[in-house]
Amino acid sequence: VELEKQRQAVQEAMRRAAEAEVHKVKDEEVMRLAEEHDRKMRALQEQAKAERDKRNEHEEAMQERLVELEKQRSAMEVEKVRAVGELMIALDKKEREEEERR
Repeated sequence: VELEKQRQAVQEAMRRAAEAEVHKVKDEEVMRLAEEHDRKMRALQEQAKAERDKRNEHEEAMQERLVELEKQRSAMEVEKVRAVGELMIALDKKEREEEERR
């Protein structure tokens, strides 16, 4: 009877040890999966940041180009006004010369 109790106690201890090992393996797998998930999330966050930075750089470049084009347009407008003024002066001079000839 005593031997049977010892045998049962040993079997119970072995069963508990096996269950503990199963839980340990499951816990390790859960931790590995969590770490893998964290790595993937960090990679996605880094990729999103890189894309945002690239988009911001592109927007800044486009804004700079827009400012440059606006400066060019302004300069052309000034040149147009100057040229029209010169033409009006030349036309007025020509009209006066024709008046004087008459």
